[in-house]
Amino acid sequence: AAPYPGGAPVQSASRQRVSPVVLAVIVAVVFVGVALGSFVLANSMRTPEAEVQRYLDYLAQGKASAATEMVDPGIPNSERVFLTDEVMASASSLMRVEEVVDRNPDSDAQTHIVDATVLVDGIRFTFPFEVSEVKPTLGVIKNWKIRNALMTPVAVRIKGVSTFSVGGVSAPVSDYDSFPFTSPTYLFYPGVYEVNAADLGEYIDAEPATLRATREEYLYGADPLTNVTIETSYSQSLRAAAVEAMAAQTTSCATPPGNLDTVCPFGLQRTDLTVLEVKQMPTEAKEWADSTSEFHDYAFFKVQQGAGTPIYTLKSTVYATLKFDEKGKVVVDSAGKPQFWLRYEVE
Repeated sequence: AAPYPGGAPVQSASRQRVSPVVLAVIVAVVFVGVALGSFVLANSMRTPEAEVQRYLDYLAQGKASAATEMVDPGIPNSERVFLTDEVMASASSLMRVEEVVDRNPDSDAQTHIVDATVLVDGIRFTFPFEVSEVKPTLGVIKNWKIRNALMTPVAVRIKGVSTFSVGGVSAPVSDYDSFPFTSPTYLFYPGVYEVNAADLGEYIDAEPATLRATREEYLYGADPLTNVTIETSYSQSLRAAAVEAMAAQTTSCATPPGNLDTVCPFGLQRTDLTVLEVKQMPTEAKEWADSTSEFHDYAFFKVQQGAGTPIYTLKSTVYATLKFDEKGKVVVDSAGKPQFWLRYEVE
């Protein structure tokens, strides 16, 4: 081959080196483009709806602690004792998220209302979340904060019992005779829970009740209080104690000077009785339909008012009314026996 003029080959343009400055500019442009693309992608994923969905996912999974950390309930500690992972783990079912919709997704407003439709034990309701824009990350990546937690206010009433429990957590019951202004009340995350009377003792029986923590009336602008009532009944031990109290008082009323006690039938409150005996003791604690804390039975006395006068039978109804303290608990003596108010009515 013929030699190149000047004795050396000339390099093609394609093989010339790129200037370091140009390379730096290209790299910078690419980096900025990637960064901007990343920010755009990040912002497209960080929306009010996405924030609400994340919160609802925690609740649907029973992660109460994570949900509470994400959205503070804004209530006293005494009212949030049931907002725990343990309580939610005890639920027979939790909520299912059906739809999350921003009412105005294209708005540049700093506050959005996001409607979440959820299902709890077949009950569907829509809850409106208020979501506000907060300080962005790196000045450009949007952040959102939910302002209202999804909870259900609950009051639990149990007559004659002072404490209830859910998922191993106990708390005082609400005032049984105060409705609807009931205190204390508690907050629950959505779900279906079993509520139990916690301090029944020997004399009260009770079956658990079901709490469905939903917001079914919220669509109508209400924030209703869910009331749970556990029905109680008196145990056989208490009925036996009532019979024992009635029998003891009947024996006392037939034994001078106990017969002079004002609780005894008026016809026995005399000092001239020549015969005073118990003819038939009360043996059963019966209840009236309209009074679940008062028991009764019959007591018969054989009486003679002076020698030579006819001996007759005095029939009376003896009543034993259960005593309660200021907290609604059954009053017991030092031996743990329930106490009663006793009275007689002569027929």
